[in-house]
Amino acid sequence: MERHIDVKGGYNIRDIGGYKTSDGGTIKWRKLYRAGLLSRIDMSEPEKMKALQLRSMCDFRTLAEQEASPDRWYQLEKMRRYSFPIGEGRVDKLEQMKTSDLMPGEGHHLYRANRSYVTKEAQQYRDFFKMVLDEDNYPILYHCTAGKDRTGFATFLLLTALGVDRETIIEDYLLTNVYLKDFVETVVGSIAENLGIEEQLVRTIFLAKREYLSGALKPIEERYGTVELYLEKELYVGPSEISKLKELLVDYD
Repeated sequence: MERHIDVKGGYNIRDIGGYKTSDGGTIKWRKLYRAGLLSRIDMSEPEKMKALQLRSMCDFRTLAEQEASPDRWYQLEKMRRYSFPIGEGRVDKLEQMKTSDLMPGEGHHLYRANRSYVTKEAQQYRDFFKMVLDEDNYPILYHCTAGKDRTGFATFLLLTALGVDRETIIEDYLLTNVYLKDFVETVVGSIAENLGIEEQLVRTIFLAKREYLSGALKPIEERYGTVELYLEKELYVGPSEISKLKELLVDYD
């Protein structure tokens, strides 16, 4: 099946189905979608949106972001709406990142943003798992602005819980560089001009890099040893919750 969902005005919308799990299963298609900004959706082609049959939508953007750029989607008013605002990785922080984004490794803003998700934003990810554990919510679309960091960490945790191998998860994270390319080209010039900074600096916030995701992995491994233990001890996603997630989201046929 097609992973990328090509809806006009939508960016980085994709199905996370089809990945193999360590216990011989396959993540079900047409259950979970990850995405970036939805405020520019073109309502002239509702059949593409209607085809996803979304029942729920989850927004990781801050309340300020949500107010400035409200979601658009066919029959949005009929969906269950979840707001789990996370305060890092925002485009409106570019002004503050003029120096930090020039720093490599652990000094980079997006490395530090991913690191903050592990503890500072744990409650939001607990709530995310409560949402995906409710079978009445499916199909679900969850998103942030770029659909990369806040959304990417949620996907990393979920696919890990379902038993997808680490390299496959990272490859899914890096797909943002493919599916967000057109969006970046439409906004990078105006953002750079408005802030009086170089375009290349603006591009860094839209890039997915392995080292950004390692900003989350490092503190998890330091404090918990494994992602699985982090899920259980910090997010309360233990063996029974994982069993239910697999029942909802993994096909063993």
